[in-house]
Amino acid sequence: MQLSNGEIQVSPKIIYWVEMPTTIGEEEIIELLKRDVLVVNYNLSLNPLQDLQNHLTNKTGFFYNFDKILNIQRLKGEKEADFINNFIPFIKSFAPEKSLLHTSMINEKLGQAIKSLGIPYIEKNLDDKKIAITTVLNMIHPFFAIKGRVERSSLRLNLYPLKHKVNIYNIETKLPLMKATLKDVSLTGIGLVILDKNQMNFFKVKDLIKVEVMMRPNYFNINVGLVTRVDVKKQEIGINFDITNSKMVSTIDADVLSKIIYRWIKEIIAEHKKLE
Repeated sequence: MQLSNGEIQVSPKIIYWVEMPTTIGEEEIIELLKRDVLVVNYNLSLNPLQDLQNHLTNKTGFFYNFDKILNIQRLKGEKEADFINNFIPFIKSFAPEKSLLHTSMINEKLGQAIKSLGIPYIEKNLDDKKIAITTVLNMIHPFFAIKGRVERSSLRLNLYPLKHKVNIYNIETKLPLMKATLKDVSLTGIGLVILDKNQMNFFKVKDLIKVEVMMRPNYFNINVGLVTRVDVKKQEIGINFDITNSKMVSTIDADVLSKIIYRWIKEIIAEHKKLE
């Protein structure tokens, strides 16, 4: 997808949460984003339920807040039984293996009816932040595993023009400060263009380096990054890191980078109504 400030190369795993609990705020969304999953509130007052089909990809899953959905239909004057008879078959026909219906109600009859159709169903209060985050993380494997393996797919934005300044320090060789510009960025790595082609000889795969990134008005550091790619011809290097490892990226810097990525995501969704 082409953007004004770059191009999306990879999209993260996305869970569209129909009527996401209001207790799930930006802090919780960012924490989940660090773990390679983006949750997006799907508001039924703004979007028809059937339009969820437009978002079905191999990187999307769906949560349904049954309590809230049911309350909305009651306010519309629709009979509960009629709604349930239409709603459950919709989920059954639309990616049941990538859906989770949750409710805080204890209704054995309803639960058995839903589970008999092969639709994941839990009776938990996901208004509780900790329970909600744990549930999302627990569903990553069932939703996104291919042949038993979940691929990382954090959003990566290929930036242009190259204007974000970067300082590089090679931790192992103790070489002087080197300068670069930021080519691409994600929550798992960054790509850099080295300004002085003569300095490309100073980098090799598996080098450990420290990086200072200036994306005005934001600044963040990668205290320990691993060089995974060196392209002498293009004067580029690729660096990977684990954003949840405080030795590689401090908690403060991880939050700064996560908020930058999340801000881009919100702008993309606001403009294009989708990310994938």
